[in-house]
Formats: sequence, C-alpha cells, structure tokens
Amino acid sequence: MTKNLDALAARIERVALDPDDISAPFSRIFRPILARLGVEPDLQTAQVSRLVERIRMSHSGAYIDATELMGTLEDAKRELEANVSAVERACVVNEQPMVTCGAWLRRMYEVIVRAERAIDRQDADARALIAHTSQARLLPPLTVRTHAKEANGADGAASARRLVELELASVDRLVDAADAESELLGRKRRLLEAARQALLGASAAMPLEKKGCETRLESLAQQIARIDRLEAAGVSTETALSHQLRQATTRGERDRAYATLCAMQTAAVGGRDERLLSMTSRAMETMSPSGGIARAESLARSANEMFGLDVSKLVQKTYTSATARYKQLSASKDIAQRELGAQATMYFSGAGATAITAAAVAVDGCFDLGGALLPVRTIEYETHVRAVTFPTPDLALLPATDIRDLPDAIIEDPRMLVLDLAAGRLLARRFIAHEQEPKTKIVMRGEVRAYVLDGSGSMLGPRARMRDAIVASELLTLRKRMLEHAKLARVMLFYRYFSDRVEPSQRVDSVASVDVALQEVLGTARTGGTDIENALVATIGDIARAQANDPELSRAQIVIVTDGLSAVDEERVSKARETLGAIPIGLSVVALGEQNDALRTIVAKQRAKGERAFYHFISDPSLQAIVAGEGDPGGAIHPPPVAEGRGSPEALASQIGELVEEIATQGHAREVEALDMLDTGREANLEAGLVASDFSESEVARARSLYKERSALERQFDRWFPAPKPDADAPEAGEDIDAAVVLLSTVAEMIAVVGGSDLQRMADAIDLLERLLPDARLTPARYQAVVMAMPRTLSNPLSTVRAAAHRSMLNAS
Repeated sequence: MTKNLDALAARIERVALDPDDISAPFSRIFRPILARLGVEPDLQTAQVSRLVERIRMSHSGAYIDATELMGTLEDAKRELEANVSAVERACVVNEQPMVTCGAWLRRMYEVIVRAERAIDRQDADARALIAHTSQARLLPPLTVRTHAKEANGADGAASARRLVELELASVDRLVDAADAESELLGRKRRLLEAARQALLGASAAMPLEKKGCETRLESLAQQIARIDRLEAAGVSTETALSHQLRQATTRGERDRAYATLCAMQTAAVGGRDERLLSMTSRAMETMSPSGGIARAESLARSANEMFGLDVSKLVQKTYTSATARYKQLSASKDIAQRELGAQATMYFSGAGATAITAAAVAVDGCFDLGGALLPVRTIEYETHVRAVTFPTPDLALLPATDIRDLPDAIIEDPRMLVLDLAAGRLLARRFIAHEQEPKTKIVMRGEVRAYVLDGSGSMLGPRARMRDAIVASELLTLRKRMLEHAKLARVMLFYRYFSDRVEPSQRVDSVASVDVALQEVLGTARTGGTDIENALVATIGDIARAQANDPELSRAQIVIVTDGLSAVDEERVSKARETLGAIPIGLSVVALGEQNDALRTIVAKQRAKGERAFYHFISDPSLQAIVAGEGDPGGAIHPPPVAEGRGSPEALASQIGELVEEIATQGHAREVEALDMLDTGREANLEAGLVASDFSESEVARARSLYKERSALERQFDRWFPAPKPDADAPEAGEDIDAAVVLLSTVAEMIAVVGGSDLQRMADAIDLLERLLPDARLTPARYQAVVMAMPRTLSNPLSTVRAAAHRSMLNAS
C-alpha cells in the first residue's frame, strides 16, 4: 500500500467522523459565499470503473499490458483523491459530516487497495474478487438534484437534506445487509426485494439521479432473478448453503451441488470474502473446467424448472404457427395488412423464441407486480363424534370395554356378566356428543390481477417481447399454482390489449384458459396507437364486476405495460376507482423504453395515500440486454452432463469432497464463535458491556434469531426499541429527534417488507438500525439518549416498529 493511499484513508475517516479537523482553508474562507450558492460533491467513477473492467478482462484471459494496468490504477487513485477533496469541501461549506459519502469513499478505497494487490503482487484471490465486482457497487450515493435556493435558501434546509439522505441511504443499506447474508438465500432475496421497493418508492416521489437509480434497479433485478433460478434448480432458500453443499455432495446430487456453489460464490463476492470465493471457484472449476453449460441452455433449463414445462418448445411451436398464419397476409390487397404480415414474420423468429424465454426468467427480478396468491389464516371447525356418559340428545348401545362401564351396562343374565364383558357381548348405554374443535388453517386467498397491455406498433421488438414475457410468466406461474394448489384457492387473472381502441378483457381462471391465453398472447402481433385512459377505466370496471361475483377476492392489482405517451384524465380514473368501494387496489406501471409522466404522477399520488403503487422504467438498452439472455450475467448455474458412472456420490466426493469440507469448516468456525458468544454464562455480562465482543449488535441479533434465543433477543430488541411511554413529556424539537423519527419509520417499513418470523424481524430491525445510524448522523449513544428521553413524537414510530417486528407474515397480509 502506498503512502498516498494511507493519507487518503485518514482523510476519508475525518470526512465521516471529524469534519472540523478537515484541512480546506480556501473553502473555509469563502464558506459564506459558497453556502449561498450550494455545494454538493460531484463524485466521479469513470476511472475506478475502467480499472475494474481492465482487471475483469485480465482475469477472463484477455491480454492487458502491465504498464496499461498500472496507469489505470494511478488514474483511479487520482480520481479517488479528487472525490475526497470534493466531499471535504462539502463538509466544510455545509458544516456537517458527509457520512454516506464517507462510507462510499471507504468502499472505493478498498477496491483500489485490492486492485493494487492484484496488480503489484499478482494476488489471484484479490484479482478474482475485483473481477466479480458489480458496477452497481461502484456507484456514488443516491442523490436528489435541487437548485441552490431550494437547497439552502429556506430555514431547516440542512435538516431536511439530512432526512432525505437518510431515506435514500436505506436502499444501499438494505443491499449491504443482503451482501452480508452468506447462508440463507430466502433472507437475501427478501432484503433485495425490500431495497427494490424502497428505490421504486423514492424514484416515484423524488427526481433521483438517473444513472444511479437505473443501474441499481438493474443490479437488483439480476440478483433476484439469479436467486429464483437457484431455487428452481433445487437450492433451498431457508437452509444454510454450507449444509446444503455437504448434503448434496454426500448424496451425489451433482446439479444441486453446482448450483449451491454458484450461490456461495455470489455470497463470497457480496461479503468480499476472498478465501470463500477462491474455494468455491476451485470447486466449480473441478466439476466443470469449461465453466458450465452454455448460458442460453442454462436459461432454458431454468425456465423449465421455474414454470414446470418446456418454455422454449412452447414458444417455438406458437411462433411457427403464427408465422404460417401471418404469411397469408402478404397477399392481402390492404397495405396495412401486408405491412403487419411482414412485421409479424420478422417478429416470430427462432431467435425471438429464445428471447422470450430469457425475458420470462428475468421478469420476477425486474418488476414488483404483487402476489396472485395471498396466505391468510382462517379458523375452521372439525366435528368429532365421541361416546360420553353425560346426557345428550343421542343415545347408543356400545360394547362395554372395562369394569367402569358396568353401571351403565344392560345385564340380561348376571351369571354371564364376566364372560359377556370379556367376549365383547356386553352392551352399555352411551350418549353421543358432537364436539366442534377449532382448527387454524392457512388458505391462499385470490387476488384479482388485471394486465393492461400496450398493443401499439411501436412496441414491436424487445419492448413487445418483454411485454409478452411478463404476461407469459404470470400465466405459466398461475398454471403451475393451479396444478399444485387446486384445492387451496381460486385465482383469476384478466388481461386486455389496447392501441387506439380497447380490446375486450380476457378472463383466465383455469388450466385450460391459461393454455388458450398463452397461445393468444405469444402468437398475436398488434399495431395501432395508444389510449391508456379508456383501457384503465374499462379494467377498473372489470375488477368491480369480478368482486361482485366473488366476494372472497380480497385485493386487486392493475399492471399497465406501455411505451406510449398518452394523456390520462385523473378525475375520470378516480371516479372509476370509487366504484370499487373498499377493495384495496394496487397499481404497477411498467414503462418500456419511454417514460410516461402522466402515469408516474398517478403512482406518486397513490403512494402518498398509502396504497400499493410502483412505477418501473426499463430503457431500451436494458431491454435489449435482457432479451439477449444477459438478465443474469452471472453465467450458467448448471454443470455439463457427465459420463455414466462419474455421477455417483463416490465420484462427486472424490472430485470436490476436500474442498466442500474446507468450505463447511470455515462456515462452522463462525457458528462456533456465535454459539460461544451466546453462552448463557457470558450473556448478562455481554449485554452489560462488561465483556468485550468482536461481534456487532446485528451479528448478535442474527445469531440469537438463528439459534432461537428468544428471551435474549427480545431483551436486546427492547433496548433498541423500547415500549412507548404514554405520559412522555420530553422536548419535541431537535434534529436528533427528527432523524430518529425518520430512522424508526424507515426501519418499520423495511422489516414489514422483508418479512420472516418474529425472531427474524426483530433481528433485521436491529441490523438495519445499526447500519442506518451513521447515515442519520447519530451515534448509538445519541440515539439511545433520544429514545430513552421518549419524546411524544417517537411514540408512534416506536409502536410501528414493535408491531411490525412482532407481527407474523400471515397477519401482515
């Protein structure tokens, strides 16, 4: 490490911890002028991104000149120094620490230090970790661009900026928590989905920096899609990966072992664990020296595993039939029909079938569209018939079984009493009681899902493929659920296309209707203009009628997929909405290639009312990448087939057995430390601060959750989120109180989205609080002081956190 990097490290620490000690004489002299103009750090990542890309190319086998690599490294150092100087100026001018920027600078510093090791010392492990680093993790903190007068002219602007920064920081902190989760894919996915919801909500309410928002959403989509593929390949989301790897190896489950290694490799990159990355990579190379099967083939297999049928074959068959049908239009005298036939023939190609498959696999990661089946706890009564001695309306004669039945027995011959009792011939009077026993049962309650799909001519191409893939993915998932859970719930779905006219709505509520809908959705080409308003109003009417016919349908979700700019009369839509009464209606807008400000405004207003609403935008380059099979850039998760006899448990164990044990031992070592830390003899002293611990509060909470240490976890949770005091009369004013309110509200919202058991929620609340405290510019001591003073304004957010943490997933729904 160079002296230059040592000096930068010290400056980065001052940015976050001691801004008064920053040496920036010019900025201090002109601070009054600069403060009126407004100073926000302009952070650059071009050089560090170029450095990571060059190391990635070198790691993949491309030749990169050593001199060029060193030059790129020096450019990245200079860029980091310029970024540090920019943040220092902002600290001095704004007279406040830049904690979020400081954390990002620290991450960039670690990337450059690791890159220097990879280049100078030829450190293969460091090079591999850099090569796997996502561009999203290099992005500067999310920001809202405002004019200088808006930022600094009003009273309380600094406090407002502090609270906005905290809300935006929650996105990256959720991603950090997901990166730190190395064993449970289910928790990692829930954290990623919560980050996606937080980012979509923030982007709907505030004008976020475009590149930062879009790149983060793309990264989140890729990670969620990969977890979906891994789960479909047999990796359990609620069992430790190290245990699954050992189990799969012992049983000779080669595909599952390889998929588990893929999951652990991703976890190693997120946790910046070079040793785990090295071990998992070596094991994967041993199993598949060529790097697994081709990406397209792996995606096709994932689609089959996710949806329960051969998606590629289904789409190809539908496209072949559609091509033959539309070719007949080439002889039409109508110019529009001939043009449609020519466009459709190009659209329904073999490459198009592959694109639909790739897009369908990526849909769940790209969009938050709600759930079609909602778990609901209900109470049903089972009737049990029992023979009793007390009177009831029903009397029966039943065989006596022991001497206690003699008082009620019908004795015909006293001399034969013992013999009749032993032979089972002795009858006794018994009353029949019909008792009802309450049984708690989980049922899957249906949600009305309505897709409103843009069928205009501008959609043909990647936009139309993503549109069709969204509906096809929903239909295929619905079909699978109907086959697996036919007795649990009734589920229905509506979809309609619109152009300059609104097509009739199609209802899907059975496996047969799903199959018909798939043929129609995938095998029809459409052209025309765009009329979103009429399509939206008509769809609301469909939902109202569906609810009238089936009162058990508890929710409604409208999904609009469009690329068009179309005026929407909000008043007319609101009046149509009133016809639904108390039905909670959600709205997901998917804008493909083009933004739609009218729909974005509707989403923002709906979110402001507390209703479910999301606005998704995917640019044309991103759409092109998804349909090209790059929605999951992590590569194949399936190994190539092996010759007969080489797939036995013994053969697999001989291949990777030693590496698997080494990986499992590393994970077990941390578990032993956690168990030792939770030893009851040390627990009280640990909580009282009398014993030093290498574990953070969040690690302690996670360990207690994992090993079901309920009482200790509840005590820890109560320390950070105490029960509100109704008679609190502490002062209400102060930036720390405002920050604590936003902090607690953010934690409550996030853990409600992340879900899990009550133990998991309590642990996640502590984890997120600990991660967000620096962004709120609160030390643990200052936070505890504010909470223990218990101002009235904290009563509601504290109650919300406690309710969210102790509410089960079923009650939450």
